[in-house]
Amino acid sequence: MKRTASPLSLAFNTSRLAMLAVAPLSVGEPPAQALLNAIVKILTPTVTASLPPYFSNVHSPSQARVWLEKITSDSELLAITTQDLHTIMGFIFIHESDDGCANLGYLLGEECLAD
Repeated sequence: MKRTASPLSLAFNTSRLAMLAVAPLSVGEPPAQALLNAIVKILTPTVTASLPPYFSNVHSPSQARVWLEKITSDSELLAITTQDLHTIMGFIFIHESDDGCANLGYLLGEECLAD
């Protein structure tokens, strides 16, 4: 059986959360299905309402792959997970602008926003 590398690797962690660096995809490289499913689950209309249009309308794994390719070509992407690495809760984006400044953004899934 051919083993494929995971698109996720541990970047850093806290006592409650782990941040996983999401590697840019190579052409034809299959990302982990769990990552694509998490993207679909997190990018709901409520979460993406105030974000740029390319964050919206991600309703399938194939659309999630297109979104992932776009994001990782423009930014460093970190997945925010539970400490046990089983649940992706959101994402952190780090984008370097033309003037050399790093811009930081994040989004969390709806479950994280509930009281």
